[in-house]
Amino acid sequence: MRNLPIHHAKSPPGRLLHAAGVPPPPRRGLAPGRLSTAGSILCWAVLTPLIGGLAFAQSPTAVWTGLGSDDYWANPDNWLNGHLPTASDDIAFDSANWQDPTRCTTVTVAARAEANKLWFYQYGSLPKPFSHIKIVPGGELLLYEEFVDQSNMNPFSGYTQTGGSHTVTTDFSYHSHGGHFEMTAGELTVGGTLSLRPEHGTVTIHGGVVHTGQLNLRSWENSYNIESGTTVHVHEQAVIGGELYSRTMNLGGTFHMHGADFVNEFGPYERPWCAQRVDMTELNLIFEGGAGSISTCDVAGADYGVDLAGFVDNFAVGAVALTDPISLVRLLGQVEEVLYVDALEIDLESQLDLNGHTVYVRDAVMLDGIEYYATAGYHEFSPPGYEGLIDSNGGASVILIPDPSALALLALCSVIGCWRRS
Repeated sequence: MRNLPIHHAKSPPGRLLHAAGVPPPPRRGLAPGRLSTAGSILCWAVLTPLIGGLAFAQSPTAVWTGLGSDDYWANPDNWLNGHLPTASDDIAFDSANWQDPTRCTTVTVAARAEANKLWFYQYGSLPKPFSHIKIVPGGELLLYEEFVDQSNMNPFSGYTQTGGSHTVTTDFSYHSHGGHFEMTAGELTVGGTLSLRPEHGTVTIHGGVVHTGQLNLRSWENSYNIESGTTVHVHEQAVIGGELYSRTMNLGGTFHMHGADFVNEFGPYERPWCAQRVDMTELNLIFEGGAGSISTCDVAGADYGVDLAGFVDNFAVGAVALTDPISLVRLLGQVEEVLYVDALEIDLESQLDLNGHTVYVRDAVMLDGIEYYATAGYHEFSPPGYEGLIDSNGGASVILIPDPSALALLALCSVIGCWRRS
């Protein structure tokens, strides 16, 4: 018997991580009194320069000039008066502070570096050169407060990590207009919220390990690509979606939810237009909480029933696993929403609360220590008949959908068996 296509990876010790014609339901998160789109744009246009100015109400204590013979952080010639930043320094990479404000700048971290906080900001009539921070193997950047790249008026600001480590004890905000965030290796640790929202930009994570309290992947007109070699540890909440206009969102890798909630702000009324742009079939969600913990998993699938098209025109997930130690994972969503998943694993002493939402599985289910495979045919798991399943809202079950080709083979074998017996 083959193993389930779910790969476990224990986290390191310590906390460092509608049918046609039916009108769509109200958009999630649209609280009464929310500004209209025009009002939001107007507020953005008015407030953005003001916020940018507030960022520099207190002058930075370390100033990058970029006049050295290289682009290394550790080179004193790249800093005003040769002052290398220390743990108490606030750094602002803003063109107004550069000795050559028209020069594009790259800041390479190849050794240990530290500061209190780091900002990239360009606003108004200031020159808008390309700014790029790059952490390479051997580099270690430690920020005791926050990292903010919110260059709304500075296109193509970049962040690259090819190795080493980057630690931010509070929040990491990457909102650069047209920016490019790329990580291929190394470790990124954020004590607060990791917000990757580059409007009209890209987020690409080929590999490496990310630890964060909250993960925010939602923006307007951007592209996300998180590949299978990536490991993400989330300790509070991971939020995806929220904007209909994301160009593409390809989520893969393994997300370890340490007592954390997975929030999917997409909805079935957005398909198939949006579903064609969102691919989570290579994403493994592993919920591993602890005694007494309750996590939630937001479903966002339109109910196609046992039709395998539900895995294509939907927000299907590669694998969902509830591993020890865990107490409870509760599915959330609108009444008609369901979850399509390739593989579902519920370890002993763990519980999945369907909460009225059906789960369709097309590959394998592990429940009560027993493995069930779709090649064996249709199977329905209804609570309370199985120790690992409960349904606090009633009427839902886990349905293992056999592949049509597998059913045809079983039917053929059955016919041959009956003919031979006759």
